[in-house]
Formats: sequence, C-alpha cells, structure tokens
Amino acid sequence: MADNPEFFLSVLIPTWNRFESVLDAVRSVALETEDVEIVVVDDGSDESVSNSLKNGLKCFPQVKLFRNEANVGMVRNWNKCLSHASGQWMGILRDDDAYCKGAIARALSIMKRTAEPSLIVQDPSLKVSELRCVGGKETVRELKLPIVSGNFWHRRIVEELGVFDPNFPYSADAEYWYRIATRFPVVKVKAPFAVYKKHATNYMWATWRKPDFLEQI
Repeated sequence: MADNPEFFLSVLIPTWNRFESVLDAVRSVALETEDVEIVVVDDGSDESVSNSLKNGLKCFPQVKLFRNEANVGMVRNWNKCLSHASGQWMGILRDDDAYCKGAIARALSIMKRTAEPSLIVQDPSLKVSELRCVGGKETVRELKLPIVSGNFWHRRIVEELGVFDPNFPYSADAEYWYRIATRFPVVKVKAPFAVYKKHATNYMWATWRKPDFLEQI
C-alpha cells in the first residue's frame, strides 16, 4: 500500500480471464469522485482478454489497471490489489459480482461517521439497520460469514494485521474477517452492499467440488 493515503476509499477488483463482468463491476461503483479509486489487477489473463480489458477500462478515469506478468493465484492477487491501494479504506469486489445501487455512497457515509479503524460487513439477519460491535471473541462468534464482495476495512487494519493468508486457498476471506473481528470493531449493516452472481463458471461452484474443501473451511 501507499505510505500516505491519496484517496478515501480504494475499491479492489482482482480478475482473471474476465472482461465484460469486470466492466459491469466497475460500472456498479457508480460514483465518480476524487475520493474513490478503483484498483483492477489482472492476474495474467490470456493476451486477448487482457487487451480487451485494457481498452474497455480506458473510459473510466477513476480506474487504475495493473497486470501480473504471471498468474499468482486468487488469494495472492487479492494481496496484489492491496499493495496497489492508496485509500484510507479498502473494499473488495470480485470480478463477477456487483455493488447494489447506491451502495458506495451508503458505505462512504458509514465510514465517515466511524471514528476508529473498523471492519464493515453486510449482515441481512440483523433486526436493526446497523449494529456496531467491539472487537473480541463474542463478536467473532456472532459474525455471520459474509460473501467476499461488499466488505470494507480501514488501512490501519492491514498495517497491523497484515494481508489475506494464502495458506487458506478457499477461505482466506473468512479467516481474514474473523482475524480482524478479534482485534477491531465491526459495523454490521443489514442492507447488502454487493450481490453475488450465480453462473456456471462461478469460482464457488468449482471450489465446492474440491476434495479438500471441507478441510480448508
């Protein structure tokens, strides 16, 4: 990460061999402001896909596109996104997911009234619109496992706790949210920030068929 935050929020979009859905993800940010950057990291996609992505993103001035020379894998690419982020806050969005309408404006509002470094997660099971919890074991126990997309966290968390752990190839996000919740406050929000798109090539369907999936989880 940059030593001095240049933006208030960095939206991180790691991708591999996808083009149209990445453009949809970028469009879903739907907020052109000097306070928000979009960091897209192409994890060594096929040349044709990479070129299409590069050309397609030219019309989005808030996008910073990076490309790994070789494919480093999903979790390490998430960390590549973090390494390029210049924001005070981070938010991850998978390349085949999208933010709900108005989600970024709503998230920014929550961040700006959150005084201390925190994790912001969506939790549709809440009885109230928003719930703030102190970090610790009780918060970890009650944390509903959110999807990867649509969560936000402060850069100081990365500075103190580090990045996603590649030793958890299928569930690095789950481990990371729980790791954060043990040390930092968690803001739970009932209304979703992002939607999970179900389709035949979705990573999750392939993951569930892995022989060591249960062991990893």
